[in-house]
Amino acid sequence: MKGFEFVFMFHFWNRILRHFSKVNKIFQSPFILLNICAYWYRSLLDILRGIREDFDALEQQAKNTLPNTEYRTTRRIVRSKRQVNYENSSDPDALDELSSRDKFRIKSFIPILNALESNLGRASVYDDVVKIFFFIAEYPEDVNQNTEELFHFHTYVRQKYKS
Repeated sequence: MKGFEFVFMFHFWNRILRHFSKVNKIFQSPFILLNICAYWYRSLLDILRGIREDFDALEQQAKNTLPNTEYRTTRRIVRSKRQVNYENSSDPDALDELSSRDKFRIKSFIPILNALESNLGRASVYDDVVKIFFFIAEYPEDVNQNTEELFHFHTYVRQKYKS
């Protein structure tokens, strides 16, 4: 194992995937209720938000795993392209002024979390459905015993509100 960033990402993904695996096992149950799904989706978002705040702790874990290493310094290759720039073109890029740690956080850590949170943000649909059909979650025994009645109700609603 070499590379501080690799070890950091190992701890980062390990933490995320352990929770995702736990939730996945729960979702595999044939008897899971809709409100339980909504709860566990929210828990995934909470974990991601917590990890966002735990950058320093993940960094410390990586340092404990791979002591005496630091972030890889990156060099920017400047290509000679003629660009029309109305501002002072000799000014350095803002990212060039940052430390390797901050570059890693801005270019890798945060975009990964943003992408995951964005995709899990769609889970709010479960909350909306739970609000509409709360009675199914509250009285599952009644629903299981009266499936034929529920089927007739479903047929009635589909016919009444046909588009």
